[in-house]
Amino acid sequence: EEASYLAAWIGFAELALGGCTTTMDHMYVHPTGAGDLITAEITAAKELGMRFHATRGSMSRSKKDGGLPPDEVVQDNDTILAESERLVGAHHDPTSHSMVQVALAPCSPFSVTPDLMKATAALAERLDVRLHTHFAENAEDDAFSLATFGCRPMEYLERTGWCTDRTWVAHCVMPNHEEQH
Repeated sequence: EEASYLAAWIGFAELALGGCTTTMDHMYVHPTGAGDLITAEITAAKELGMRFHATRGSMSRSKKDGGLPPDEVVQDNDTILAESERLVGAHHDPTSHSMVQVALAPCSPFSVTPDLMKATAALAERLDVRLHTHFAENAEDDAFSLATFGCRPMEYLERTGWCTDRTWVAHCVMPNHEEQH
């Protein structure tokens, strides 16, 4: 029964993804005790024969620290960085057009500390992998950045070492005129 369900799911995924050459997932929720969710995603992508860019997301700033996520999905910087490095070592294929690559992906400025942003940028540089985050999604992000970091979001990216060609961001709809150039 389980095998027929898996076969049906793979058939559906192949049909739904017709024409898709690469997919990625920003897996940033890692609840305590949930296991190795990124390796599970990579295994499923390999079974489907899909090119997959997994992102080892993270959240280090919980509600009690002024962030958005609940405590049970927040990890400390050492755990996040160690797991990020382990996953790159275990799965990342740096060759052009490889079937599996791993990027490092702190969730957003609302849910990670500046120290984690800096450390993640340094780790990505050392491991030669890409960086991803949700960023500058709306006017509230601008206000949060100004109130929390004392600068606009684009300056925050510069301060934390993220303004490089290895970075891609989700959303980023709020840069001002000067930041667009």
